[in-house]
Amino acid sequence: MSPLNGLRYEKTVSICDRNKWPNNTIYRLPKTVTPIKYKLRFRSDPNRYKFYGSETILVMINNRTDIIELNSVDLYIDSASFKTRRLRVEVKNIYTCLEKETIILQFYKQLDKGSGNLTINFNGNINNMVTGFYRTNSVSDDQQEMIAVTDFGPTGSRRAFPNWDDPSFKAQLELTVISPKNHFTLTNMNELRRRSHSSQMDEIRFATSPPMATGMMAVVVGKFDYIEQLTEDNEVSVRVFTPEGRQEEGMFALEVTAKMLMFYKYYFNTSYPLLKLDLISISDFPSSMETWGLITFTESQILVNNNTSEEERRGVAIVIAHALAHQWFGNLVWQTYFAKDIQNAIELDSMRNSLPVETRLESSSEIEKQFSAVSYQKSAAIMRMFNGFVGKESFRNGIRLFLTKYSFKSAFASDLWKTFSEIKDIKLKEMAESWAKQKGFPVKERQSDNQRILTLTQERFIPLEKSGNKSNQIWQIPIKITNMFSPYVPSAETVMTTKQMNITVKEVYEGEWVKLNLNYEGFYRVNYPIEMLNKFIPSVEGRSMPAMDRLNVLSDLFAMIQSGRMSTQTGLNFLIHYKNDDNSAVWDYILKLLSKLDLLLSDTNLKEQFWMFGRELLSGLNSKLGWDPKDTEDLRVTKIRPQMLTLLAKFKDKKLYKNAESPVKRDHIIMALTATDQKERVLKETIRFIDSSKIISGRDKTWKFFEKNFEELLRMFGSSTVEMNLLIKNFMEMFPSEDKANEFETFFTNRRIPGFQETVEISLERMKINAKWLNRDIIQIREFLTKHYDQNTKDL
Repeated sequence: MSPLNGLRYEKTVSICDRNKWPNNTIYRLPKTVTPIKYKLRFRSDPNRYKFYGSETILVMINNRTDIIELNSVDLYIDSASFKTRRLRVEVKNIYTCLEKETIILQFYKQLDKGSGNLTINFNGNINNMVTGFYRTNSVSDDQQEMIAVTDFGPTGSRRAFPNWDDPSFKAQLELTVISPKNHFTLTNMNELRRRSHSSQMDEIRFATSPPMATGMMAVVVGKFDYIEQLTEDNEVSVRVFTPEGRQEEGMFALEVTAKMLMFYKYYFNTSYPLLKLDLISISDFPSSMETWGLITFTESQILVNNNTSEEERRGVAIVIAHALAHQWFGNLVWQTYFAKDIQNAIELDSMRNSLPVETRLESSSEIEKQFSAVSYQKSAAIMRMFNGFVGKESFRNGIRLFLTKYSFKSAFASDLWKTFSEIKDIKLKEMAESWAKQKGFPVKERQSDNQRILTLTQERFIPLEKSGNKSNQIWQIPIKITNMFSPYVPSAETVMTTKQMNITVKEVYEGEWVKLNLNYEGFYRVNYPIEMLNKFIPSVEGRSMPAMDRLNVLSDLFAMIQSGRMSTQTGLNFLIHYKNDDNSAVWDYILKLLSKLDLLLSDTNLKEQFWMFGRELLSGLNSKLGWDPKDTEDLRVTKIRPQMLTLLAKFKDKKLYKNAESPVKRDHIIMALTATDQKERVLKETIRFIDSSKIISGRDKTWKFFEKNFEELLRMFGSSTVEMNLLIKNFMEMFPSEDKANEFETFFTNRRIPGFQETVEISLERMKINAKWLNRDIIQIREFLTKHYDQNTKDL
């Protein structure tokens, strides 16, 4: 017997009988019965790792039925009944559909159309799986205190109570929690009443929520300290909860939150709809969870102390700003599976295994997969492109109208596109769907027999396919073209809706450059001919080309190099012209590019020559930044200093050690150690196992350990945790080898676990891309480095 349901009713099947249950192959819940309001009562027993619950759900029976299906995983069902004003019906059987993660309640009688109350008593374990209702520890003054916390996204609430765990089913929640007296108990809503339940427990009732998805519910029980502040308009109480004795570390987050709430209020022209907003730090929370009124973070995401760098402070502010935006999008309006850094997005979406932003989802594993970096970051990049296309003012007005129309409702992506059409007379729906419903993005081949007429073609860009992609995919691409003498404004604008088109650009003369994708707004690549790249060089060196366009040209060039459309020698010759650049975003990309090239050449005898190249490229930046931040320095400049110093350490810059007066932080030291060839240092226990995966000399050790202990690691971390995915990604992508890729592929073929299968597939593809790149270009890379960076004549 399965432990999932109470023994009194249990009839467990992996897939429900097809004849009896016609919806058995449909993973989304039927609309036969819909929830209106949950009255939910929880009693937590952290010491025994248990919780007990009862719920009365006001539901609407939309069609006469004798069954109610709802989501439930790893819960014991003690009893269930249905009651209206006229009758009470007991449950006859409870069927568990393991694959669908649902239970089917079968009643003795047919339930007539209309409203009624479904009552379920249940219990479950406070697990250690970092999902559902789970336990973790908080450390303060060297003492560990257990915390019970929920993580319900995207399909975790079904592990805490039976419910319609689907954002298209919105309902009110009225929550009562029985918890230890000396603990804080926090939920989405403000506390209404507290009374003594027993000598050790209190009963706390919370305000009824607006209609919301159950995935947005949150509960935290534990010991904390907190600080509090009202927003400028005195409408919202903001609190930041920290481990005991560390409340001062939450001051920065408190100030940022109060200010950002006011910013969003005026930008969206819609007030934050609740009376309070709590932010809480949880030591091993997988990532921020933007639940309404109670946002959970890892400690490093919101806690700031005297040792926190400016880069890290900026990161805290960005994470908070991102989480707060979800208080409007995703909470006030939940877009039904319309998922939410352009550089990361465009790299991830070039993979064969990419997913569309908008797609039909059924099973929980498909839903988990959709909440991935590619769909998340691509969505933001597409919205940035549309912002540029419709204009900032129209974009903001469209967002405002959308929030007004769909507050406390579910909406589809198409509703957003239609709303924009009401603000501005444009047909955004067709354009948007060409981006949201297709995976990948286009590369434009730019050809020209004359400087004024450009011939453009589009095809899906996949690095492993040099050209000739036979896909029939067509995107509606908003195009802005700029030129040498008017680099900040478009000299031509159009929308490309066909495989090929000609564009005439006026007032462009011989010798001038013409660039597509002004301000890097478009989510596409451009393959420029070498003649045009050469025309870009003076404007890159003199920085008369805008910074985002300099970044765009360089990023597109190296994407073409990875796919074999251009040579690495061309790229290195072009890259050196950026050595006097002064923009932090450009340098952020260059530093990551240098790390990628260093890894590519890690098993060759060209490392020393490449390090010379790297030292020359970074020499100007190093002279400008040095070791220590300046008082008036821009935070974006401060952010890139550690990356630069780390690379200079890897490149064995002798001047670096002479100028250093203080130690670098542990993480920066770890990254700098990637240059070591002394494997015995890596084997020392002073370096954590998960960090050794970042070290070139440690990659073989990490892989052997992982291969030998896979089952134990899976048991420890679980199949969908951040740690496991990060470990796999780190050590796999450290091998630019096709043989190693084949070895990994063989290993994971019989270990296809959904929680990290996407990471494995993307990492394998990246390994093959890098291996193919190296094999294709190694001779010309050797020629370039030997010609310009002879070890016997150059010592930078």
